Amino acid sequence: MLQSHLDVLIDVLSKAEQNLRGDSSALNVDRQGVKQSQSNALAPELTLGVLHNAQGRSIVVRLVSIARAELPPPVDFLREAQRFLG
Repeated sequence: MLQSHLDVLIDVLSKAEQNLRGDSSALNVDRQGVKQSQSNALAPELTLGVLHNAQGRSIVVRLVSIARAELPPPVDFLREAQRFLG
């Protein structure tokens, strides 16, 4: 079973450009969240990153960077389980 999953993964990654592509899309939205046909002072143009997969699905993405110091401490799942179970 693991080997079949790895085979699928290898197949998908070997043709990554066919399975996943990205582009950008412009959107004009005012302060109330209403889409406008043209950019203006009250509805600035937003440039969105869009990912498309081989099945035709699309999602909007925003890449961000978070400093390690700003991340919460990792959860100790064993300690939490022991606390939960008493």
